[in-house]
Amino acid sequence: MKDRSRLVEVYGSLFNQKERQEMLEEKGTMKEIGRVERRGWKLSFDRYSEKKEQAVLNLVYTGNPGDVFYTTVYEVDFIAHRKVVNREMGEQTAKKWKHGRLIDANSYRPIQLDSEFGITDIFIIPHHGRQRSYAHSGDEYVRKVRKGIEESYKDTPTQLKANLHALDRAIEESKII
Repeated sequence: MKDRSRLVEVYGSLFNQKERQEMLEEKGTMKEIGRVERRGWKLSFDRYSEKKEQAVLNLVYTGNPGDVFYTTVYEVDFIAHRKVVNREMGEQTAKKWKHGRLIDANSYRPIQLDSEFGITDIFIIPHHGRQRSYAHSGDEYVRKVRKGIEESYKDTPTQLKANLHALDRAIEESKII
């Protein structure tokens, strides 16, 4: 890993190449370096995004080894890292967090996880902040995530199947509020 670069682990709409390109706006670099099997983790629609006007995903630790989800790790430069932080947290929340101020329980925040590639930053909503939100397979956000999974994992059928199953399960579980 180069100086000043970080490892960011993504799930959800950042699987989608178009979403990553739009976020970067030709500034900053994200280089895929591999995938991580997260056993004991699942997807959940735990937040309603005012900006997107629909439910968005969270990655939740269950401890159940039967729950399997694959994330993608990117090496990012300083510019891309700042853009990921602002995108995942929102600029105002990110600013508060960077200055050590309290942020809403239902806000994404970075946590660090170990992986075979090193320590990664991943953005999640903690257990006490989860607010299950209804999602439908036809939602624009869900379609972007599904397309991103299909693009990113097309060469690894086992991972593709696991991630599509996790997404479908999250949609079904969102209906049980």
